[in-house]
Amino acid sequence: MSGSNGRLIHQNLLQPSSRDTIELGREVERGFLTICDLWARLYGELLPISHDLDSSMLLWRQMRTRHKANDYRNNADELRATRTIAQWTVDINMKARNQKPVKIVWGL
Repeated sequence: MSGSNGRLIHQNLLQPSSRDTIELGREVERGFLTICDLWARLYGELLPISHDLDSSMLLWRQMRTRHKANDYRNNADELRATRTIAQWTVDINMKARNQKPVKIVWGL
């Protein structure tokens, strides 16, 4: 379906996930759970998650749920959200270890 300008209305459609995207989602989940555990051991409380990450968390978890059900598809927003959560996880990990933040450099 296209709009009056001839462009697609729904451009953010589910596409087959690359192997890299599937593994990124898995590793981000592993890292997220690890940092939650580390934070609880260090500070004795649950890791506070900024409300700025709400939409990214929702999209990332939606993709992970789909992948766990053997539906290996994602859209561009879910990939961006996964990268956002990955960077946040690295930032929190560095903060918990009193180290300088490191910016993840993404390939293509």
